[in-house]
Amino acid sequence: MADEPYGRHPRQVLDLWLPRGRGPHPLVVWIHGGGFATGDKERLAVDRRERLLGAGIAVAAVNYRLTPEVAFPAAHLDVARALQTLRHRAAGWGIDPQRVAGLGHSAGGGIALWLGFHDDLARPGAADPVARHSTRLTAVAALDSQSSYDPFLAAAIGLPRLHLHPFFRPFYGLGTDQPFDTPELRRRYREASAVTWLTADDPPVWTGYRRPDLEIRPATKLRDIVHHPRFGLNLCRRMQALGLECVVGFPGREPALRVEEWLATKLAP
Repeated sequence: MADEPYGRHPRQVLDLWLPRGRGPHPLVVWIHGGGFATGDKERLAVDRRERLLGAGIAVAAVNYRLTPEVAFPAAHLDVARALQTLRHRAAGWGIDPQRVAGLGHSAGGGIALWLGFHDDLARPGAADPVARHSTRLTAVAALDSQSSYDPFLAAAIGLPRLHLHPFFRPFYGLGTDQPFDTPELRRRYREASAVTWLTADDPPVWTGYRRPDLEIRPATKLRDIVHHPRFGLNLCRRMQALGLECVVGFPGREPALRVEEWLATKLAP
């Protein structure tokens, strides 16, 4: 299925592929990147999709609203609604609603991590039947992604200047002249960060980066800061302290399983 709507906005659509054979099939929901300002579900690589389908896993690719039209948490709630729609229609679409993983790149991985750790957004008594479904995930995989959008936390782990990246101000709905350090903004930074919501009952995580773990210098490009493996390393330290599984890979520290293989192990019956 292509461009199946899950909301009324033109970008609130998803694509769905089903593997061969009888269902219900486990599902991976792909969330594209693009700094919350650009990107499209078409960015899902064909070889990645085919590896998942070959493992008997259904694949959904989701679009969501972008900045500057909307700010946090609109994109996150859009993907949550897409996830609820997929679960609501699982029986007709041959999906197992109990085995659903999130997979995203950059901003999309940040959304997947946030949904993976956040309290369930289901509203059991809602008049809307879609809203009654869970937003929890079985596993999360994030590629070149951020586990926090808090510039103060990022600086504390050796990643300064996060607030200077072009994604930052539109993501929080800030004007160019507004201060970025106020008590209310610090609260929003924590709310937008996946690590804020991490608890001992959260799903396992695989996170991978294309850049090595190098020190940040004054000449380091902002794109190398926002895609730095320290976001994954910090997340894994926090998860392992809670007894949770977390894999982080980057040049010089290659994971044992590629992401599609790891997802297949987590979604197996």
